[in-house]
Amino acid sequence: MSPRGKLYFMLAGLLAVGLAVIFATQAQPAALTSPLAIRQGEVRQVEKALEFSVATATSTDLADLEPRPDLGDAKARYLCLEMKQQGNDEAGYGELICPGGDDTTVGVTPTGEAVAPVAEDGVVEATIESPESGTLKVTIPLAELGLPFGAYEFRFISSDGSCGSEPGDDCVDQLPGDGGADFTLQTPVMAGCSGADGVEVRSGPEDRKVVALTFDDGPGTSTGEILDILKEKRADGTFFLLGQAVEMDPETAREIVLSGSEVANHSMAHDAFPTSADLTATNDVIEEVAGFRPCSFRPPYGSVDPPLTGRAAGEGMNTVLWDVDTEDWTDGASVDSIVEGAKLNARPGSIILLHDGGDARREKTIDALPGIIDELRGEGYRFVTVSELLGNEIKWTVPEPSDDS
Repeated sequence: MSPRGKLYFMLAGLLAVGLAVIFATQAQPAALTSPLAIRQGEVRQVEKALEFSVATATSTDLADLEPRPDLGDAKARYLCLEMKQQGNDEAGYGELICPGGDDTTVGVTPTGEAVAPVAEDGVVEATIESPESGTLKVTIPLAELGLPFGAYEFRFISSDGSCGSEPGDDCVDQLPGDGGADFTLQTPVMAGCSGADGVEVRSGPEDRKVVALTFDDGPGTSTGEILDILKEKRADGTFFLLGQAVEMDPETAREIVLSGSEVANHSMAHDAFPTSADLTATNDVIEEVAGFRPCSFRPPYGSVDPPLTGRAAGEGMNTVLWDVDTEDWTDGASVDSIVEGAKLNARPGSIILLHDGGDARREKTIDALPGIIDELRGEGYRFVTVSELLGNEIKWTVPEPSDDS
């Protein structure tokens, strides 16, 4: 390590504290006089958010910072976190994340070409605080950034815009001063859920441009491929599982949870109007296998009445139907019709019905899913689980990085 800096690592535990890398340094000698000289920085994952704090030589006015600076501009004034995926060539995905303008957004400039950015306009929601003079604390939902989970190299960079003809060490500061530091974004895993009202719902609140992709009747032979697509597209789903299918394929049920998606109750054997004993047995099987007790229930065939809603409520679950049926289960469905059905009918708060279960490969659903995600994301939608959509209280864990992360 360069004598200009010292690097301290702290890996947090499994729960809400998350994972963090903290370091402090002396500024590069030529940048000591800059008001944006970086004194200390911290990057942390807190559940499903990226959080970073950075301390500069003097207090920083957000209005004076550029959220999407041109680093080649000698007059640009910025304070940014740069993250780049490890294990990739020069085209590997990265993001330059810069506060500036106000305390509710940050600018995001993608670097590399491996992954398309979530934020097409380069601005994402964030919470920016100044806990003390000269320090900014920035919290950004990971779903807003769209950074794939995995290993990253990161650095803080700043410039006060006082460069001469071109940026250089006399006006640009960097922390660490000799390259980058390592950080791993881990997939947050649902460990608990509460707060379900025990009511029947067909969609969620309309105040945010988010939707829930839901998959019925699994785990089945298509579930693994669907999970791969969700991972590639950086989208979460909710899987309404049959208890007997979970017993036959427990590994896939566990994989759903470990992927960051949600598991939910669809009865033991897809019988209409299941009994309380059936609902309890299904939850017991899912919890034993996946380590998560569902707080959402979907009635087989969509058949529901008040007594069934009451039985689900007795198990601490909402009865969750849908407002967008892609009809992927029908013989007449095509890939195009499934995509168009989702695109034309989705609105803020929509719950979209798809299927992953059964012994036969859900070929049309698998082929349509990337298009659904791309089309809706292009219209500004984000993808959340049903529990997130409905505002249930979720307990998340953030696993420690493995040796091969």
